[in-house]
Amino acid sequence: MGLLRLAGFSGMWPIRDARALPDNAALSARNIDCDGGAYLQGNRAHTLVKQLLSGTFTVFRLPVSSPSEALAASQWLEFQDSNTDVFRGPLVNDSFQRYYWGSPTAGLRFASRAYLNGATAHLDTASYTLGVPAPTTSPTGVVTGGSSPIITRQYLVTFENIFGEESQPSLPVEIDGFANGTWSISNIPQPPAPGTYAPFSMIRLYRTVTGTSGLTDFFLVVEFPVGTTAYNDTKPDTDLITILESTNFNVPVAGTQGLVLMPNGIFVSWKDNTLYFSENFRPHAWPAEYTMTVDAPIVGLAVYGNSCVVCTTGRPSIVTGTKAGSMALQKTDAPLPCVSRRSIAAAPEGIYYASEEGLVLISAGAISTVTKELISREQWRGYTPTSFRAMMQGGEYVALLTHADTGINGIRFWPQTPESRGVSYFNTNEVPANIGIESWSGKPWMILNEGGTYRLYEWETPGAARVSYVWASKEFIYPYPANFSVFQAYFDDTLTKSLSLKIEVTLRGYDGSTEWAEVYNRPVVASGKEIKLPSGFKSDIWRFTFSGDTELQSFMIASSTRELRSA
Repeated sequence: MGLLRLAGFSGMWPIRDARALPDNAALSARNIDCDGGAYLQGNRAHTLVKQLLSGTFTVFRLPVSSPSEALAASQWLEFQDSNTDVFRGPLVNDSFQRYYWGSPTAGLRFASRAYLNGATAHLDTASYTLGVPAPTTSPTGVVTGGSSPIITRQYLVTFENIFGEESQPSLPVEIDGFANGTWSISNIPQPPAPGTYAPFSMIRLYRTVTGTSGLTDFFLVVEFPVGTTAYNDTKPDTDLITILESTNFNVPVAGTQGLVLMPNGIFVSWKDNTLYFSENFRPHAWPAEYTMTVDAPIVGLAVYGNSCVVCTTGRPSIVTGTKAGSMALQKTDAPLPCVSRRSIAAAPEGIYYASEEGLVLISAGAISTVTKELISREQWRGYTPTSFRAMMQGGEYVALLTHADTGINGIRFWPQTPESRGVSYFNTNEVPANIGIESWSGKPWMILNEGGTYRLYEWETPGAARVSYVWASKEFIYPYPANFSVFQAYFDDTLTKSLSLKIEVTLRGYDGSTEWAEVYNRPVVASGKEIKLPSGFKSDIWRFTFSGDTELQSFMIASSTRELRSA
């Protein structure tokens, strides 16, 4: 019957039949490390970081002393909506250290680091609604004194909050009078109670000035505290230097679903099939003219390079640009709807997301289904991709899923090298609620719901102990029934680890029937030892299942000791 050697263990190729797999591929693989090392070993264990509030589904880390500090030493912001996206503000030299987030529950919100320090509650709707509401009335005014010439001026006001963010202006009031007179502005609009918005601190008064070119602009006259209702303006035009910039600084529309951050300080949000863009480096300002529409409702967004990929219930689109007011929209012809917002994951090569056809990659100038060589369309749908919650970790796509098989909590594979590493499952002891990447260090995290107690873990901590794996081989077919009699396994031979081997074969009845039979199932206690197998049967179809937490380097099985030793 000869010799069979297994080495260079890889994951599964679900699309292939159990007998058409490469020799080193698995029919089933759970909790195996497919990092390219070729040995069969378990994934690293997860390390507890902290206990969370009940119902926490998303976290964001705030380092206390430095970005490199231990995760457990950091403060963690907690959110109940699993579709919460959190970003540190892109403002230069931001003394407030503002953070921004968006979700279907909260809309768009922000807070300063000082506000967030020590926060001990869910922050979905805490802190401030993004934006600065504009005045709803105009000031009034009269001119007294002065001499010719008579000129016409317009005056308006804006509101400024405690973070120095400025609103859209009020409608202007137009006044005629002598240029060198006293322009008395009264009934200056006052901010309303801030409600969920940041408190107001100042009111800015602007007036028109016509330059030598003939162009007329609004220039800042004065800034005064909230509560000031009148002002006498006697400033000459030459003293005014600051032009009104907030003409189109709308607040975000209600009902937005999330937030992503593009280069050059551009935030992007969406509602239904409409995209909204903030002004560059001004997260509070969302000009109404900075909107785009796509052909189908938007599921989610993700950014790579200067591009924002728009995943929809229809064809995806790509938005590119560096200025919020001049973004370019490219609509694709790929009928690949996104079925899960949390399946969207960014990588250096592009954006991945789950469709009904498989996992899609959108990269520069190309769209492809990267799972098509590994997982059939029918098999993929069996993983319920609508339930995916995913991340990209070190080149590996990792997704929590709902699956019919007991004990399977997720699936993972390497989309850039799928054939060499294959697909594997993983399971956790408790129900995983969410996974993600910590933005300061790039470390992955996972939230487990442990019987109603929510705990945060560092995902597969480097250096942690290996967990137990299960790896089942393909079905090996031989031209005639025979009997393997001896095997040998080389592995990490330690007293604290274990390896078990189960061997199954097909046995044929006299009536032509076949059935699988377990002919061996025992621990392998010594590396390199020749171990005899039971006799009294022959089979032409064999399969092998390894389980344990030791590092299996190779396995050989032969019909005789001589053949084994001659390998």
